[in-house]
Amino acid sequence: MFCLWILAGFFPAFSQAALFLTPPSNRWVRMGEENVTLVCVASEKIRACSWSTPYGKTYPLESGLSAEGGRLTHTAQDKGLECGVTISKIQENDEGRWRCNIG
Repeated sequence: MFCLWILAGFFPAFSQAALFLTPPSNRWVRMGEENVTLVCVASEKIRACSWSTPYGKTYPLESGLSAEGGRLTHTAQDKGLECGVTISKIQENDEGRWRCNIG
């Protein structure tokens, strides 16, 4: 059985006010899983949200945006404080650290 481990991290954009982020928890993911959701939560209103993949791509993912033909989509219950991504159809290159980038 092949397993992938997605480790989510975060890198805040610094401004004059202190911004605190709560990263998503680490989790194991198996090949063939359909949807995996990672969400970072900010202490202040998010102006920009993007995600960096383990394979070196960074995608802006805000409400209504997707990447890789819809395989990566924006996810947030609280659009003002959450930056999330739903990864559909897990692939081998999804293994590694995913980073949320907040501005």
